[in-house]
Amino acid sequence: MPTLFESFLKDPGVASIAPTSRFGIRKICKLIDFEKAMVIVEYGPGTGVISKPILERMRPDAKLILIETNPELVQMLKETMQDPRVIVVQGSAENVRNILT
Repeated sequence: MPTLFESFLKDPGVASIAPTSRFGIRKICKLIDFEKAMVIVEYGPGTGVISKPILERMRPDAKLILIETNPELVQMLKETMQDPRVIVVQGSAENVRNILT
């Protein structure tokens, strides 16, 4: 499995060399109303550092759609995010309408 740093070196589309901090994850999760959210879309989930805490807080009937451009990270997410609420898509945020329909 590639690390985020390895993916950054290989793929100019990877925007970060380090995962989001715990502080950053908490701030992001505070912005989401998990009681009402039925579909959450994460653009560029990388290695899933934010995805996992989102899953822990999500409703059991909600969906988390992970849109990632890097094929190696997509494969890693498919292998590690073994939750029926997760949908991993190789694609770009600019195609989110097509992905959601």
